[in-house]
Amino acid sequence: MQGQTMAPPLSLRRLLRVVLAWFVAASPGVTTAMAGDPGEAASGDLQRKFAVHVQCATERERTALARELHDEFGSVFTALSLDCTHVIRTLPPENTAAHERLSEMNELIEQALNSMERLLTDLRPQVLDDLGLRSAIESEVRAFGKRTGIACTIRAPEEEVALAPERAAALFRVVQESLTNVARYAGASCVQVVLRRIDANLSLEVRDDGRGIEPDKIADPNSYGILGMRERMQLFGGRFEIEGSPGRGTRVHVTLPMG
Repeated sequence: MQGQTMAPPLSLRRLLRVVLAWFVAASPGVTTAMAGDPGEAASGDLQRKFAVHVQCATERERTALARELHDEFGSVFTALSLDCTHVIRTLPPENTAAHERLSEMNELIEQALNSMERLLTDLRPQVLDDLGLRSAIESEVRAFGKRTGIACTIRAPEEEVALAPERAAALFRVVQESLTNVARYAGASCVQVVLRRIDANLSLEVRDDGRGIEPDKIADPNSYGILGMRERMQLFGGRFEIEGSPGRGTRVHVTLPMG
């Protein structure tokens, strides 16, 4: 009807909120301005609390968006694939052109499903909510090794690690970003991921045997992946370290309080 503006689909609205929350969290000037009293902002306490709130809200929205995408599109793609398979089975064998076309359609549907699964994992891996941090990291490392052909090993506690959802998400994002950097820049042949509990802290180390990150890249303000990992840890009172040796690889090490 004229004069009326249709609201965007729910998934789009959630996506817009995720983008807005990310923008606010990544903009120190905006954060400081919203922190209120300049004296309190200088102390860093109110600003840190606000940043933690934004980070947690972003993860919640990512989780909701991932579930909606899965529910709305996963069932559609699956139904299309089943229909294609059914039609292929019922077609006369001599109709080779139709067989080939439907087979190609089915392959495209499978590619779309795989792409959607990767997108959902980037937004919020379901295994992180269903099985916990250790299982999510193991799943991510296995998938990375299969996708890249890089040999991967992981050491983690046998029992599942009890951690608040926002802290678990922060550690998982560090694993994702570290592995992404290995794939893009390291030229590595193997990666080792170690998760362990030390007193009241969780320690996470991602080490590769690649070319080694250069010191100027570590200090580069445009190295957004490194900045993002560091800020995620700082938000929750954790520590972030990254070091590299030419020809001997890169080591990312973070420590995060469990409480």
